[in-house]
Amino acid sequence: MESRQFAGRFLRLVSLYGQAEDKPAAYGAAGELTRAEIHFIEFIGDHPGASVTGLARLQGTSKSAVSQMLAKLKAKGLVFQKKASGSDRDTELSLTKVGHIAYREHEAYHSRLYAELDDCVASIGEDAAGRVLDLFDRLEEFLRRKALEE
Repeated sequence: MESRQFAGRFLRLVSLYGQAEDKPAAYGAAGELTRAEIHFIEFIGDHPGASVTGLARLQGTSKSAVSQMLAKLKAKGLVFQKKASGSDRDTELSLTKVGHIAYREHEAYHSRLYAELDDCVASIGEDAAGRVLDLFDRLEEFLRRKALEE
């Protein structure tokens, strides 16, 4: 396959992934949430009691970005923040009842998604899937280098 054809397909996949990421999805009683919102809920669900600083570290983002998303999700009634026991400054983040519903709906979504992906991988065989993963590693390294150049 020539480089132009490969690049075109790769960019088309990246574009489709971006479209999927931008599209809000329904999560039960929580209503529609963006991918960023549901993944923030996932982080809190996976790390109950985490602090803003802890979540920023886990997500590789700033405390400001975490605080902004936290404000959105608190306003939607999905997350609450309380003082950490034994501390005047630290707070702990937890999911509300509706936030837990969204968390479980998202887990169910991932189960369905991974089942479909397993079928796709099985259809090409383990050897080919291993080569695809090797290609992903090489593409990731290539893109990291390109990102550092600019």
